Amino acid sequence: GVPHHAAQNYIQRLLNLGKKVALAEQQEEPGPGIKLGRRAIVRVFTPGIRFDLEGAQSSATGLLWQSEHRTVLACLEASTGQTWIESAATLDEILPLVKALRHDGASPTFLAELSCFFESATPAPDLGGTADTLDRLPLSPTKAEEVALHHLQLADGRAFFQFPEEKHALGQLIHRVAQSQ
Repeated sequence: GVPHHAAQNYIQRLLNLGKKVALAEQQEEPGPGIKLGRRAIVRVFTPGIRFDLEGAQSSATGLLWQSEHRTVLACLEASTGQTWIESAATLDEILPLVKALRHDGASPTFLAELSCFFESATPAPDLGGTADTLDRLPLSPTKAEEVALHHLQLADGRAFFQFPEEKHALGQLIHRVAQSQ
């Protein structure tokens, strides 16, 4: 146990060490014959998720995928499992959205973590995340598609995805977040 006012610092230290942290709250007051009241886990933090202890600001992890024919931004808010995808024909069409999510003035950014993957090693725009080439992604397109469809509990995804790159980007992102848990 740690004092409530210092919890965020202690939690962050443990997360930085790669540990999972469970936050428990007392559920009943100690009384006669009860030295230690019942406690329940109310929140779990993992190294792959940035957090705000008060829960005021959620944050997402994103993956930007740029291939010859499509640019996709896949986002995952891991504490809720909410996912969304935005795609466009060119990188220039999607950059304003990425920049808005990454640099929200003085407030904490919503898109806290961003990984970018490009078809070639041409100079990439500086979006404050990591950048690499598509061939460095850990999953094959087929496996990434399976991961995305499983996460969304879809049989084939035709009603949800317009382009195959959307499934591939989301599958890679889900895999990346799962590996960091």
